[in-house]
Amino acid sequence: MEQKNLISLTMFDLLKGTLMLVVVLRHSIIWDVNGQLVWRILYSVMMPVCFVTSGYWLKKRKCKAGLESSVKFLLKPFLIVMLIINGVGAVHRLLLHNIHEWLEVFLIPTLCVKSGEQTRIGAMWFVFALFLSWCLFYIVINRWERKLQMAAALLCGGVCGVTMPWQLPFQISQGLGGFFLVYGGYTIKKEKLLEKKLPFWCYLAMVLLWSLSIWYGSMDFAMYDIRYGLFSLAGSLCGSFLVIKVFLYLNCLENRVFDMVRWMGRYSMWILCIHSVEWAVVPWSVLFAFVPQETWVGAGAQFVLRWIFIGCACQCLVIWQNYRSRSARAGH
Repeated sequence: MEQKNLISLTMFDLLKGTLMLVVVLRHSIIWDVNGQLVWRILYSVMMPVCFVTSGYWLKKRKCKAGLESSVKFLLKPFLIVMLIINGVGAVHRLLLHNIHEWLEVFLIPTLCVKSGEQTRIGAMWFVFALFLSWCLFYIVINRWERKLQMAAALLCGGVCGVTMPWQLPFQISQGLGGFFLVYGGYTIKKEKLLEKKLPFWCYLAMVLLWSLSIWYGSMDFAMYDIRYGLFSLAGSLCGSFLVIKVFLYLNCLENRVFDMVRWMGRYSMWILCIHSVEWAVVPWSVLFAFVPQETWVGAGAQFVLRWIFIGCACQCLVIWQNYRSRSARAGH
C-alpha cells in the first residue's frame, strides 16, 4: 500500500485511542514506575505526540478566527469540566464541613490551572496547555514569516525548559513547550514528511536523538519535569514522528479490537474530560476496601471500572449529540 493512502482525517484515531488506554492505565497505577525504561519511553511520547498530532491539522487562518476556534474546542470543555469538578467537590466538602480542603485542593489549583498529585484538575491541564499552544500558533503564524516562526518555536521550547522547575501557574511553561511540538506537527504536514520517503540516515538520527533524550532527559509535563528542556522536547518530537509513522501502517489493519481503539481515539477529547471528572469525584476508596490499591489487581480493577464509566458516559454524550443534530435539522 502506498504511503499516500495512509493519510486521512481518521489517520490518528488508532494512535490516540492507544494513548487514552495508556493514560488511564497510568492513572490507575499509584506506585512509582517513572524510573522503569518502558514508562520512560512512554512518557517521552505520551503527551508530546498529542501536541504534535493536533498541530498536524492546524492551518493558517486569521488570528481572530484561530483564537475563537481555540476557545470553542479547548477552553470551553476545560471550563465545563472544571465547573463540574469544583461543583461536586464543593457539595461534598460542605457536607463534610471541610470547605478549607475544597479551597486548597479544588478551587485554587483550578483558578491557577496547577497540575500535580495534590490537585483535582485531572488530565485537563493538557487541554489548557494545548489551548495556550494553539493561541501562540495563530499569533506567530500570522505575524512572522517561516524562519521567524521556527525561531519562535525554538525559543519557546528553550524557555519552557528553563521555567518548568518554577512551576508557573496557568500551564505557561507547558504551553510554551506545547507550541514547539504543535509547530513541529504543523511542519510535518506542511513539508509532507509523512508522505515522503526519507533517507535512512534521517530515521537513524531521529532514533538516536530520541534514545538520548529518554536516557538522559525526562518528559513529564503534568509534574513540571522536563530535564534538559529543548533537548528533551526535540527528542520527543523525533520519537512522536516515528511513533506516528508506525501507527499509520498499523491503521491499515482491520479487526474488532482495533475498531474499538479507533473509537476511543475518535472521542479522545470526551474521554479526557470524562476521565478527569471521574478521577476527581468518584469515591474510588470504596473499591480499595475490597482489593489492595498498590497491586496489579487493584490497578486492573480500577482500570476496568474506569473504562466502564467512561464508555457509558461517552455513549450518553453520543446519544445527546445525535439528538441535538436531529433537532437542528428538523428546525430547518
